[in-house]
Amino acid sequence: MYKKWMSAAAAAILVAACGAPAAAAGDGQPALFAAPALAPHLQPPSLAVAGDEAGLQADPWSEADPGSEDESGSAADPESEAGSGSESGPGFGDGAGSDADPDADPGSESEAGAEADPGSADESGSEADPGSGDEPGAEADPGTEDESGAEGDPVPEDEPQPEPAQPSLFADLPEDHWAYPEVARLVEAGVIHGSPEGLFRPTDTITRAEFLKMLLTARRIDTAGKCEAIFPDVACGEWYAPYVEFGYRLAILDPVDGTHFRPGDPITREQLVDGIVRAIGKRWEAHSQDSSEITAILGAYSDWKQVDWYKRPTYAYALKHGLVNGFPDGTLRPTVYASRAEAAALIQRVLLDPADLPVVYLDGHQVIYRDALDMTASVYTVGEAGVGTMTRTGVSVRTGAVAVDPNVIPLGTLLYVEGYGYAVAVDTGGAIKGNRIDLFSWASVADALRFGLQPRRVWVLP
Repeated sequence: MYKKWMSAAAAAILVAACGAPAAAAGDGQPALFAAPALAPHLQPPSLAVAGDEAGLQADPWSEADPGSEDESGSAADPESEAGSGSESGPGFGDGAGSDADPDADPGSESEAGAEADPGSADESGSEADPGSGDEPGAEADPGTEDESGAEGDPVPEDEPQPEPAQPSLFADLPEDHWAYPEVARLVEAGVIHGSPEGLFRPTDTITRAEFLKMLLTARRIDTAGKCEAIFPDVACGEWYAPYVEFGYRLAILDPVDGTHFRPGDPITREQLVDGIVRAIGKRWEAHSQDSSEITAILGAYSDWKQVDWYKRPTYAYALKHGLVNGFPDGTLRPTVYASRAEAAALIQRVLLDPADLPVVYLDGHQVIYRDALDMTASVYTVGEAGVGTMTRTGVSVRTGAVAVDPNVIPLGTLLYVEGYGYAVAVDTGGAIKGNRIDLFSWASVADALRFGLQPRRVWVLP
């Protein structure tokens, strides 16, 4: 009897241990130079860096919080989404499937029915049947228990339980939403995280500030939280200020009226497409397309003439290279405000994977690049002979605009210049040949000339 009691107790302990649930796993400033023999006027201004010391407001949304932009007085038009087709997503992404949820609870991986049934641990029974003729108090023969258990009726197995449903990334973005795969990819890459309430708001219009943060983060442009307060409506204490200023510096998105940026304004589809083509360094390539080719590509859509004349080359380029598609009804709807889901679907198509690219740390920035060149730099500014306010590519002069030899660095290419910072190749010059680069600055003509020629390392961005 003692042996039998110990056998049953051991079986019960084993069952309890196996059956215990697993714990759940849980611009008007001098250029930014830091060069030898540099004139004091060309030294960088004091930069406000994101963080507690700078008083930078915390970003309540990883990709942007439109609620924080209401101060600009440019709230998104709630009626603009009605005809945008953002629910079905044609033109931006039509995938309805999705990969397994990366946020799935590891505790749900155990298979149902894999553990022993406590009721079946002792199949033979613990005591001899009093009616079997055995002497009172006699213990059953341990050697016969297995045989009697084997001959008895089979013990029913637990029915397999259905696996628990995997949670969606966001409460308002079910897995069957057309943009779910694209959003999931951006979440995995750390580009977006949604709101503290676990929402993505896919049908809301995306603001100019939200768009720039999402795009620059996807392209791995590290702002390092720097801000110079170059727009009167973009205070350096706002979470979006660095993204707005770097988006302008790289000629991705310009201010609305030349002075005010209006970060809280919604952005149209044609503006979104144009900005993305600029961010991947293909704007000049797009504008170099033959006009007949541009017309032929856009002409396939009934409303193509609604595309802004200046944005037609980039829109045609995006269509040609599969960055954007038309709608099933044969339209482009270029002037309709883009939704957050549409923006995410398009931005994920240009998401930069830095895994196989080199990186260098410069002036607080993590710079991911594809090539590095040793060049000779000079400075040019407004007021010099032959220098106006517009560059060769039609981009207005600004800190970050540089002139290059297109045979060495294609126009439109994004760069990082030693002692100057992020830049974009938008200009040319008669003396700028070979490995020469001319950096625009708002410095005086005298200071620009005093800079002379200096060696500079230039990193070419992907």
